[in-house]
Parts: sequence; structure tokens; C-alpha cells
Amino acid sequence: MTCATERAATKFTRTVSGFTELGALFDIDPGTDYPAESPPQTAGDTDTVSMGGISALAADPAVRLAELKALGAALEARREEDREGRASVLRELVAHDERLAALGGREREREEVRAARADFEAALARPFGDPDWLYDEALRDDYSRALAEAVTIDAALTDQIDGLRREAERLATAPLLARLLAERRRHEEAARAHEDAAEANRRRSHALASAKRLRDVGSLEEARRALGPVISRSPDDPEARSMVNSIDRAERAVKDAEAGATLAEARRLRRPDPLGAAELLATIDTALLSADRMHELAGVAVDIARYRELDNPLFLRGRTPNSLAVIAEERGRWEVAVAVGQDPDLRPGSVVPPRLASAARPVRRRR
Repeated sequence: MTCATERAATKFTRTVSGFTELGALFDIDPGTDYPAESPPQTAGDTDTVSMGGISALAADPAVRLAELKALGAALEARREEDREGRASVLRELVAHDERLAALGGREREREEVRAARADFEAALARPFGDPDWLYDEALRDDYSRALAEAVTIDAALTDQIDGLRREAERLATAPLLARLLAERRRHEEAARAHEDAAEANRRRSHALASAKRLRDVGSLEEARRALGPVISRSPDDPEARSMVNSIDRAERAVKDAEAGATLAEARRLRRPDPLGAAELLATIDTALLSADRMHELAGVAVDIARYRELDNPLFLRGRTPNSLAVIAEERGRWEVAVAVGQDPDLRPGSVVPPRLASAARPVRRRR
């Protein structure tokens, strides 16, 4: 430890016996008046009590105790003033809220009056020959008087609304009430945010439970739609992403099972009915199939081409994922003989554009 560190350690571990030594320790001159807030005088007291602390010059415990009591009395007096101030600003807050409530009531009344006024105006505006035309002149006069009364009430309510709004705005500009209103708004916003988060969590839990239930019964598209709001709100939600992945796996399993069943039937028909087998292969949705399943489909497609005894068959991969075809030359042009996948340019019987045909490769013969 360095010398400076030792001196510091000695300074802050030394025991002090009074306020005078404590002031000397921190280089405070006991004879200097430091600024301090002065509390209100209590009854029967003519001396001012220092709010900055108990005098450092009073070494006698009895004197120090007296100063402590004076300090406590001063704090209690200020606390009473604080209570009175708080009660006053709370009364102003109540008055402000009462004006807002009255303002809302008058606005609702004005809406009712304006709705009635619109009805009266519509009745008086109906022309001669209208099914609801007012034929009776006395009735028209009554409607006119009702309309005039509605206009008068509307104007009176508007004046009251303007006055209440001005009074509420005047009260809200007081510094203490403005601070209180701001604090209340913060609490209300925090409460709304908490409620919104709780509601979002409830919707999330419900969506996840619905998606799981729909996935388990095989309704995969419905399960995916049930998760839509959760994914839109929180794209990186780990539980939602895990559920989406499980739906994707289930969908791939379903597609693979369907493709396997269709492939088995096409394999059975490839020798006796190669055209029928080719039609079956064209119906398989290959978008989600694995590489192993696509290899099986390609093998059956090549077998079909061989059993059809096509001249110079070529193997061609499509531009869309998991799409392929076996093409053959017909009447001087290349046509699709067997198609697998969803490439729109590779449908059974369609003519292959030269730019695609140039990428075709000879079909490998089975050993």
C-alpha cells in the first residue's frame, strides 16, 4: 500500500469524539455560517433552528439533545404545511375532474340535441309529394318551434362547454396541479401498458394452444393462421417459432406420405401403363419433399421413359425447386414426356423452349 493510501485509510478509520473533531476532519470551519434553510418559528421560540444539522459546537449531550428536539419540531411544522398543501392541491384536482365530468355530460347532451335538431330539419325539408311531407300547417309550425328550441339549446350548451373547458384548462395550468396531473397520467399509462401486455399474453397463450390443437388433428393451414397474429406482433417469439417449425415438419411429413403413396402406384403402373404412371407423377406436390424422395421420383420418371421406348430421352431439371422432367424429341422439337414438380414450363406434352433444352443431359441407363 502506498503512503497516500495509508494516510487516507488512517483518516477515514480514526474515531471522532464530537462534531468539532468531525468538522476538522472534513475541513469545515465551525465559525463559518454555512447556508441552510430556516424552518418556521414555533410558538414560544424566538431563536431560529438550523435545518442544516445540529450545531457542531455543542459538545454537551444535553445541549445536543435540545437542538435535536428543536429540529424535530421544525420538521413536524414543515410536515404540517406539506399536509395542508397536499390537501389544497387535491381539492383543486377534484374541482378539475368535476369540470371534466360536467364537460363530458354537456357534450353528450349537445349530441342528443343536435340529433333531434337534424330530425326536425329533415322533416321540414321534405318537399311536396314526399310520403312524409308535412301537410298540416299547424304541425309544420310546431316542428319549426321545436327546431328553434333545439337551436337555442345547442347554443346554450356550446357556451357552457366552452366555459367548462376554459375553467378546466385554467386549473390545469397551476404548477402543483399540472405536476399532479402529469403524475396521474404516467400512472394511468403504466396501468394501460400493463393491461395491454397482459391481454397480449393471454391472446398469445390462446393462439399457441389453438395452433397446437389444430396441428395435432392435422389442420395445418388453420394452425398456421392461428399463429399469424403472434408472429406479426413478435416475429422472434421462440415458442411461436418452435410451433411454426413443428407445423412445417408435420406438413412435410404429410406431403411426403402422400407422395410416397402416389409414387408407389406410379411404380406399379410404369410397365403396364406408363402414360398413366406419368400422369400420377405430374400430380405430386414436390415443394416440401426431401432429396431422397425426389431421387425416387426421378428414378420412376426415367423408368417410365424407358418403358415408353422414347427416342433419345434427356433429363432436365426445372427452374423451380424440386422440379424435373424427361424430355424427348418429337417432330423436330423437344417435348415433355414425363414431368415432376410445379414448373409451369415443364408440363406433360408441352414444348420445351430451346434455352431450357440446351441444359438437358442424357438419361442414365440403369445397370
